[in-house]
Amino acid sequence: MPGAFAHIVAVNQAFSDKNLKTFFPSRIRRMLTVYQRYTELGAVSPDFPYLQISDTQQAEWANRMHYQQVGVLLLRMIEQVRQMEGEPQERAFAWLSGFLAHVITDITIHPVIELKVGHYTQNKLRHRQCEMHQDAFIWQRMGMGHIGSVERMSRHLLHCADVSSSRQLDQSIKRIWLSSLQSVFGEEEVTPDIDGWFNGFVRVIGLVEDQYRLFPFSRHVAAFLGLVYPDTDKIDSGYIQQLPTPSGYQHYDQVFDFAVNHILEYQSLLSEAVFHHGRVDWLKNWNLDTGHCEEGMLTVWGKSSERVA
Repeated sequence: MPGAFAHIVAVNQAFSDKNLKTFFPSRIRRMLTVYQRYTELGAVSPDFPYLQISDTQQAEWANRMHYQQVGVLLLRMIEQVRQMEGEPQERAFAWLSGFLAHVITDITIHPVIELKVGHYTQNKLRHRQCEMHQDAFIWQRMGMGHIGSVERMSRHLLHCADVSSSRQLDQSIKRIWLSSLQSVFGEEEVTPDIDGWFNGFVRVIGLVEDQYRLFPFSRHVAAFLGLVYPDTDKIDSGYIQQLPTPSGYQHYDQVFDFAVNHILEYQSLLSEAVFHHGRVDWLKNWNLDTGHCEEGMLTVWGKSSERVA
């Protein structure tokens, strides 16, 4: 599954100034620009529960956000944001935009990783190695230097804390997230500890700054604490070139750009759904590991030559 940096680079490339001016009305452009940190936060939010490394019960919430009722969860979030007003709604919309971008990036890129290294459950280490090399490659492609020395991204996201406490997530986001999870999955014995997830992220940022390397957080991070991102000259071209995809062999640049294009397409659908009560039948209960929806289709790759709409 794409790592944190692939998700953040993807959402920022999708919502670049050029793309915002080309594809979105002024209101949407302003929200995604002013609240960029919230789109980045949303882009890594589905992986947040994995950051409570010693708490496997909390990690199950991340599993649910990757495998179970994903489309229904997104629908509940859309319904929540529709009912909001003012700046809280704008921050929530930006966060939801990033959350959806995470989903779309996963269902685009993960089928390729699976074809390259096999199914995740039997090849966890190879998945992690593949994603870290691809993360490092895409980061340097964007001209951001060595992936282990970036600080802007990490500090940027910390400004999504609540005004009352730097140890709590913005309460508007927390309410939407918690309410949507409980609406879809019921009152589970273990309540989603959203502030705990956020604190886990804060601790990761401390590790980054203390050790001058990026913590490779995403799926099942506890199993890979010893891994670091490769230097640019150590990136394995086998994870970058001639990758098998559902549409033939492609370079990772092509795969990544394909994901960015689909983020844009689905973002248009999300904007219509939230602000104009547009259709929501494009939402699917995807498995983010495989990219398949509940009907067994690779939704994104099945539309490789068409627009989503």
